[in-house]
Amino acid sequence: MKLVLAAAGAAILVATAEPAHAALPCWRAVLNDWSDGGIDRTYAPRCYTTALDRLPDDIRVYSSAEDDIGRALAVTARRTSSARSTASARPAASVRPAVARTADAHSASRAKLILAAGALGLAAVTAAAYALRRRSVRNVIE
Repeated sequence: MKLVLAAAGAAILVATAEPAHAALPCWRAVLNDWSDGGIDRTYAPRCYTTALDRLPDDIRVYSSAEDDIGRALAVTARRTSSARSTASARPAASVRPAVARTADAHSASRAKLILAAGALGLAAVTAAAYALRRRSVRNVIE
């Protein structure tokens, strides 16, 4: 029965939990991204500079983080400056990225609900199996 309650509690937590990255400052996201083996995403230049300013001394001294983040900042600055120079040749910005972010948020919410429903279903099946097992053991004893 404790297992069933734990599974139900976990399902509720998963269903109601906010994404961890929602309140994460961008400079922390840069450091987290770097820590998994390299900077895979693109951030605003201020995020890189703040990450460099807040880089812990041990990471600065014993790793390549400062060089890697500086390199990513340079690439982003190059892209930004080339984008500004060609901005007049481009059509107006599309609303599509905002729509895609909204769709991603909705699909993440749906995935959480599906996961929670699955966990609750598993908890129900486990409880039923446990009850049947106890009933069969009780019949053998009596």
